[in-house]
Amino acid sequence: MSAFNLDFNALNVRSRIPTGAVIEGNAQFPCGLLLEGTLNCKEQARVGGALVLLHDGLLSGEVEIDGDAYILGTIHAERVVIKGKAHFAEGSTITGCVHAKDYQVYAGAAITASLLQLP
Repeated sequence: MSAFNLDFNALNVRSRIPTGAVIEGNAQFPCGLLLEGTLNCKEQARVGGALVLLHDGLLSGEVEIDGDAYILGTIHAERVVIKGKAHFAEGSTITGCVHAKDYQVYAGAAITASLLQLP
């Protein structure tokens, strides 16, 4: 099982969507986001730092992430832009279209998405 050793302070993760919570629409987060619940973006959402998507978390729609993304949960993306590095852990599920500066994929990640590299 892959694990990330994350320093939430260094990553500037200050926002949280807890387990069971559902956020829909055009969400804007000025800092990093810990996503344990559901973020369903009907229009483009923005995370102003790193994204940490935990096992039960779900991200869908169009999202722009200004930092790295640590994915342990599920992404169903029309389009996700990760301006940093995308880390896909064992047990994560990724579908849709993902753009990132770089990728780290761990054994056991289920990826059926288009993975495109940003310049």
